[in-house]
Amino acid sequence: MVMDADMTMPNGTMVMKDGTCVMKDGTKMMMKEGDRMDMNGDMMKKGHMMKDCVMMKNGKMMVIKDGKKMEMDADKTFPNGAVVMKDGTCTMKDGTKMMMKEGDRMDMNGDMMMDKKTTDKKTK
Repeated sequence: MVMDADMTMPNGTMVMKDGTCVMKDGTKMMMKEGDRMDMNGDMMKKGHMMKDCVMMKNGKMMVIKDGKKMEMDADKTFPNGAVVMKDGTCTMKDGTKMMMKEGDRMDMNGDMMMDKKTTDKKTK
């Protein structure tokens, strides 16, 4: 897919259609062939591919498989018993329910992939 408009990423990095980037700290750079940036606005190391998972992105549940992202088209039951609905509602293996928020990820076994900033979002 080709970018058809300049973008401001969630972390504040601005990316122009020509590959010019103004990073969140104000530094400017030009992306080169093969450079990659994740959808938060952070540069990715060469060879780094996001782990297979499901995640909430822009209010939609997405499936990331082999580095490709697609919208979730059906509810999914994971090997550990967790269930994720297309709207982001999750029933965890212990029966607790939660709603995935922007950036939340679950690996393909059904375990939440928590960031250091993530707080407990579970409800009974």
